[in-house]
Amino acid sequence: MNQQSRVWVFQINRKLNPQEETIILAKLQDFTKNWAAHQVPLAADAFIKYHQFIVLTVDETKTKASGCSIDSATHAMQALEKEFQIELFNRQLFTYKNNHEVITLNAKEFQSAIDQGIINSDTIVFNNLVQTVFDFENKWEIAIKDSWHINLFNLNTEKIEN
Repeated sequence: MNQQSRVWVFQINRKLNPQEETIILAKLQDFTKNWAAHQVPLAADAFIKYHQFIVLTVDETKTKASGCSIDSATHAMQALEKEFQIELFNRQLFTYKNNHEVITLNAKEFQSAIDQGIINSDTIVFNNLVQTVFDFENKWEIAIKDSWHINLFNLNTEKIEN
């Protein structure tokens, strides 16, 4: 995929089990194979990371994703939500890495983990707002001190760095 390809990251509110992941991946592959903008096929791909993130990509050097094609992706994600009883659009969930484990918390729990020193300024969080493949590869997993999360949460650096 071109480094400037467009990316959408959908965070799942829980880890998928292997069977769910296999089925969802097959559905995503079908969707991207048939995804089009104004009847022109999109050079698209989809994959799942850490059993908890759906990533859609489109190489817009070939064909740009249109409003209607983005709407169709949203509808496809909403269908997955219903079928698998998952949430993909809950912006009140925040995910971080603890060693190699991916943990998702709501905003109150996330702040509590900060207050308890579980999450510190070097904790890796996921920047699901990345927009290109390059940014996904280089700025998706980022220390909280370098992310937009720092603007949402009270990160008492004196307390955490001790």
